[in-house]
Amino acid sequence: MKPRIASIANRIETADLSRGARIQTERIRGYRLAVIRQRILLRDEYTCQICGRVSAQLEVDHIVPLGMGGAESDANRQSL
Repeated sequence: MKPRIASIANRIETADLSRGARIQTERIRGYRLAVIRQRILLRDEYTCQICGRVSAQLEVDHIVPLGMGGAESDANRQSL
């Protein structure tokens, strides 16, 4: 019987971080990003999640940055 770790090791994509390489997440741009931004602003009711200010001029940013392993998902976005 093969060890379980050996059977899933081939399916997991790995990155060699010892040489300074980064795990890359494909960025969303253009129209798709505009749709996501609008959806997050509506979800957060145009309210800054840090200070509570209500404005239409808010930014949408990741809670955990993509470079630090954050996901490209609505749960990882907030209005600022």
